[in-house]
Amino acid sequence: MTATSFPIAWRNAVYSSTMSSRAKAVAGPVGIHMSKTGASIRPSLGRLQAESSLSRHTVLAGLNELRKWGFLELVSAGGGRRRTSIYQARIPDLTVQQVHRFVRETVQPLPETVQNEALNGAATAQEDVKEDVHKDVTSLKGNGAKTRRNKSAVDVSYLDEAGHA
Repeated sequence: MTATSFPIAWRNAVYSSTMSSRAKAVAGPVGIHMSKTGASIRPSLGRLQAESSLSRHTVLAGLNELRKWGFLELVSAGGGRRRTSIYQARIPDLTVQQVHRFVRETVQPLPETVQNEALNGAATAQEDVKEDVHKDVTSLKGNGAKTRRNKSAVDVSYLDEAGHA
């Protein structure tokens, strides 16, 4: 098994993150201009624009997002002709995608039997409530409630057999 080079590992980490597509689109050309260790990245803004087919504004926004996520560190700010910014590539300790993967792999869903018991328990509880309300209404009518509606009686005629409105 061969070891993965740093630029490839860096691009894989970027692409597996939940960053915007613009940052990922800028990361491709940035990775092409990276040294083997990621210590020196010096492409001009014009070159990144040409290689990514993105506008100046979008490339700058993508670079800023890569910096905010910790994938790029600005070593030296450029500006002007023949003075490009110098970046250093980094792979953050734990990317968001890795956190999601960790949670997926370590948090087990409830067994199906537990899920079924919970659903059955909810249905049973609903039936119990419906039955209790029906008993209360029946007892009110049985205790000499007049034929006209008693204000304290609960009207459950709108409920279906399952107790739903």
